[in-house]
Amino acid sequence: MTFRKILIFSLIFSISLGTIGCRSMRIKHKRKRDARQMERQKKEKEQEAMAEYQAKVQRQSNIQTPETKKRMKAQFKKSERYQSHRKEFFLKRWWKNIFGSKRKTGRRGEG
Repeated sequence: MTFRKILIFSLIFSISLGTIGCRSMRIKHKRKRDARQMERQKKEKEQEAMAEYQAKVQRQSNIQTPETKKRMKAQFKKSERYQSHRKEFFLKRWWKNIFGSKRKTGRRGEG
């Protein structure tokens, strides 16, 4: 008699645990699927933003004159040198020491 009660109780208990486990597994899979979908959407938004940025940069580049592009390129190289803490090319430094800088100090219009 007790064996039957234990058997019935264990069957009912295992069935109830099995259904709870399935629900939790479905919820876990749904969460993972949602997380993957959100990650995919985030990547797509980043790619769209990057493409939009590149298009704006390209448009800005097309608008500028060749002189401006040349000046920007020189300024970029100069800033890279300053950021990496490298010295100027030695001949340039010697040239500046021999002939001085081209900048004039003083007020405008005085010469």
